Amino acid sequence: MQNKATYLLIVCLAIVSFAAPVSAQKAGQVTKSNGAASVVQPATRPGLKPTAVAASPGTPIHWHDTLKTGDAGRIRAQLNDGSILSIGQNTSLVINKHDEKTQQSSFELQVGQ
Repeated sequence: MQNKATYLLIVCLAIVSFAAPVSAQKAGQVTKSNGAASVVQPATRPGLKPTAVAASPGTPIHWHDTLKTGDAGRIRAQLNDGSILSIGQNTSLVINKHDEKTQQSSFELQVGQ
């Protein structure tokens, strides 16, 4: 009986881990955008493609998301601790981590300003 319960627990945990996205920790939200601007969310499972969402006021930003702008595009975002991110045109910025409790953040500017 105990082996059956353990097996069911493992199966339930596996199902829950596949259902929840890895980057579910919220870092902040877009407060202003113009031009070609998007928030690219990483694939939730291997084999899936990243999801690009148009950046508009209120669009949530999570850990591991990428803020991207094209020609004449701009994004202004407020992080959970009140910090402001402003990125200019033709920019790609990855939000690796933003933890307002420990005041530790990590960003990767891939291209742009």
